[in-house]
Amino acid sequence: MVPANIKSVCNSNDLAFVVDNVHIAHEKAMSLGYDVIEKPKDTSYGQKTISGAAPEGTLCAMPSLNTAQQGA
Repeated sequence: MVPANIKSVCNSNDLAFVVDNVHIAHEKAMSLGYDVIEKPKDTSYGQKTISGAAPEGTLCAMPSLNTAQQGA
């Protein structure tokens, strides 16, 4: 479910890309003209994530791998 404040800046499409480094993905997204909706943050379930809207309005979530699973 997409929060209302995010729906207002995005069309009905959404994508998720798992990335190695959320901070690098944040910089790349900004350089490509994405509207960053959520800056990099830690989640309660062990991931870092960022959300943004591509220039055409597609919502893109970019989470990292779960840090607890990376050592497994």
